[in-house]
Order: sequence, then C-alpha cells, then structure tokens
Amino acid sequence: TTSFIRNALAQSEHRAALMRIQRQLAGDAAVRALNLLDSSVQREFLAEVAVELRGESLRGAEAAAMRGDKPAVMGRLFLCSDICLVGSAVSTGKPRSGQQAPDATFLLESVLSLDTTAVCEVSNDTFSVGKYREDGTPDKASAIEVHFERPTECYEWLKKMQDAVGRNQRNRVFGVPLEELIERGDHEDGVPTIVATLTEFLRKHALQTVGLFRIPGTTSSMTRLKTEFNQQGGRGVDLEERKNSLNVHDVAGLLKLFYRDLPESVGTFALTDRFIACQTSIESDDEEKKVATMRQILSELPDANYVLLKYLVEFLCEVTEHCEVNKMSSTNVCVCFGPNIIRPEEQTIEYTLNIPKANDALQCMLDFKDRLFTPDLRS
Repeated sequence: TTSFIRNALAQSEHRAALMRIQRQLAGDAAVRALNLLDSSVQREFLAEVAVELRGESLRGAEAAAMRGDKPAVMGRLFLCSDICLVGSAVSTGKPRSGQQAPDATFLLESVLSLDTTAVCEVSNDTFSVGKYREDGTPDKASAIEVHFERPTECYEWLKKMQDAVGRNQRNRVFGVPLEELIERGDHEDGVPTIVATLTEFLRKHALQTVGLFRIPGTTSSMTRLKTEFNQQGGRGVDLEERKNSLNVHDVAGLLKLFYRDLPESVGTFALTDRFIACQTSIESDDEEKKVATMRQILSELPDANYVLLKYLVEFLCEVTEHCEVNKMSSTNVCVCFGPNIIRPEEQTIEYTLNIPKANDALQCMLDFKDRLFTPDLRS
C-alpha cells in the first residue's frame, strides 16, 4: 500500500510538472503537436535549469536581435526521462542562472530524443546538445551550446544529461546487465564486444606502457569514448582508425569503467563473501585447499560471468608478463581490478575493509590460472 501511494504521488508530481512546461511553451505549435502529456508514453520529469543558449539557428536569437541584445539568449533545459526540451526565453531581461521565474514563457528551440542525442563538452562552463548524423558523429550544425555561470553547475548538468542519454540509448553497452549484452548478440564467443574491442587494442598497443591501468585516463576523453560506444554499440567504434590519436590510458580506463558500471559484479553479489572468505579462512600456504575452494566458487558462476572473468584473467596475465617494462605486477593489476570484479550489492564499511582480500582473490586467479580455469570445471 505504501509503495502504491508513493508511486501515485510521484506520477502526480511528474504530470503536474509536464502540465506546467506545456503552459510555459503553450504559445508554440510544435509543443502542442508534441503532446507532453501523451498517456501512451511513460514520461517522467527529471529536472530543469536556466542557462544561456548559443547557436546560429536559435529562433530566440532573432527576437534578441530585434531587442538589440547579443545573439546569445537566456533559455532553459527541461529534462525528461525520454526527451530534453530546449527553450529560449521570450521575456526581456537576463536573470542570473537558476533565477528565472517559474511562469516564464519560452520558444521551443529543439526537442531532443535522448536515444539519439549527442552531448559534448565544449569548455568547463559550456556543453553542446544536438543530434547524431547517420555516420554516428555529432551533427555540429544542429548543436546548441548551453552555457552556465558556474563550472560546477555545468559539470553536474553535463553528467546528468549524459546519464539520461545513456539510459535511453538502444545500443548502450555501459551499465547494462551482462546477460542482456549476451542475449542481444553483442558479443564475441561470449565476451561482450566492447570488452573484446578494448582488450584487443590494449593488447596491440599498450602491453609495454608504464602504469597501464594504474595511471588514470582523461575524464573528458573517456566520456566521449563511452558516449560513442553507447550510441553505436560494441561493434560501432573502430579504435584502430584513430590509434595514433588515442591515449592508451583512456582506453584502459574505459575497460575498468565497463566492469565497474556493470549492475552486478562479474563475481556476482551472491559469491562475493565466499571469494573473500577464501582468502581469509584458509592459510596462505595451504595452496591445495585454496585452489580447490576457488574452483568450487568459480564453478557456481553463471556461464556469461565465468567466460568474461576467464577472459579478463588471461589478459591480465599477459599484462603482468611485461611487468619489467610496464611496472604492473600481478599485485598491481589486482589492486586496479579487484574491487570492480568482486564487490557486494551495497558498499559497506565491512567490505571496504576487505577490499585487499578481494584483490587477493583476483590474484589467486592469476597465480593459479591454469589450475582454476580448466575445461572440466564447467562440464
């Protein structure tokens, strides 16, 4: 009953917000045609923010020019669960960011369907929103720059927009359950295509790179790559074409991010405690018992999880074979991957204290790979 009431109240709030937006854009025929309150669409209102808009094709820029204002105009983003509306303010004056009156009226500049929206960082206080062309690249001609007074607010909204876009993209590969990627066919021999693509690139170009996986990638570059993969799917991004311009640490960081973004860890929530217990309850020198226990745990993994974990372990072993050059010993790579591979559903203080044991469990897999991942284990 409590859940029903809570859901009913939430739906009422969403509908009220959409009705208000409809009124604020009521003078625009395009909005009337859009029908924000279409009952066949489960649309939720998420957030809105006052911004400064910049773009050559802004209708509001024409009105601003007639008033003698600069081409940039004040406007607002209305973010919903499936679309983002970009409106330019009709009223005169230039309120500060976040201070526009709730009943202000707007011209509709753009309706962005979030499954095909390109969000690109321009500077620390500006990002652009627009559409993708058929070749999968952002269409700069249709883009509208969204400017904020405070970089922190810009960063918050950039992430908010990217998250909303990610949730809507049909080919999304980050944050998608592993079994869903396999079911939709986006895999190579049971390994998600994006993992195979990133791993193969690193295998060709980065095995001797000092600090591989330890040195972080650039956040903005990783975000752009992540967006491309989410938009085009695991097979849609050719890293080899841009190998001379890509930073291998960005690619390595994206691989770690894939594992971290999985809704459930590769080691599964159900087996997390047992992976850790294998390192805490068995004497470190009791090799036979540790291998036998680890084999039993691995045998209980779902098929998709086992295949992906085996693939990762084999690649990390390749990385450590070059440790004299790349300085990434098995201990180092396990520190980078352990918490992403073996983690519980909720990040408790107890688990935080046991992260070194999660790293040890992964190192156990690397150290005894040939005795753990054997053909007879899954028979």
